[in-house]
Amino acid sequence: MSDYIDERNNVIQDAMRAAGYELDKFSSSDDQLVWHDDYGMTMYTDSWDDTMRWLDRVVIDDPEVSDKVQAIVKKAKLLDDRNTELQFLLKWPRDSFIVYQLKYNLETRNLRFVSMKDLEQDHLTVDRKNYEAVYTDFLPFQAGTTTAGKLEWLFYTFNVDHPAGFYGHSLSVSDVVGVQGGDFGDTPMFYYVDRVGFKELPNFLPEDYINDPENYLKNAEMALEDDYGMIDGIINNGKKEEPRESVFPQLAAPGIPGAKSENRHKTHEECHE
Repeated sequence: MSDYIDERNNVIQDAMRAAGYELDKFSSSDDQLVWHDDYGMTMYTDSWDDTMRWLDRVVIDDPEVSDKVQAIVKKAKLLDDRNTELQFLLKWPRDSFIVYQLKYNLETRNLRFVSMKDLEQDHLTVDRKNYEAVYTDFLPFQAGTTTAGKLEWLFYTFNVDHPAGFYGHSLSVSDVVGVQGGDFGDTPMFYYVDRVGFKELPNFLPEDYINDPENYLKNAEMALEDDYGMIDGIINNGKKEEPRESVFPQLAAPGIPGAKSENRHKTHEECHE
């Protein structure tokens, strides 16, 4: 797990460097990161997650610099996304869950907070590629033993009592939750958060991913790598003469939420009004 965190933080540091900030390693601590720009200005962030949120919000005037920063941030998000999802799959057969929320980009603007009925009327589908896996954990006994009870527990928890480390918005229409273990059988079940209740998504994840997630991720990475000799669990990690350790052996460790974005938006008829 420490190697995964180091790899992610290195990518965030690369993004900050592209934005014009260098980490002051001597002044930084576990509670605060200290950054200096080329003009002698100093900026403080509370954590690496806080730094990611700043990178998501910052407006950079130079389009070329902005594009470079966002391209690097995208790598960190993909590491978070894939790591969170793989951790969920590796928790089987214990009762566990995962939360997905739509990416913030132009492709998802017409999908956000839309009911399943409206999606179907517009001939739109719920596609995994439009989502980020933002949080995973084990289901507590308070969630009960029935499918309906566990889904309602998730809705309540992620609207009223957010767990520590969750930085997404409150669970809302268009989000997706996955549950597994117990009475869910041999494979995870995925559900769309609708205006009233949940709608099952039988094909949210491909069957070959669920059966062999590590091999599926390597195939997905192959489609993204600039250098096809670098299929190692690290997305777009440079040329062969720059070896970096794979993160795949660490992905089975307990969950790290890879969440970003603001806390807002409820519904499920506005949290049962």
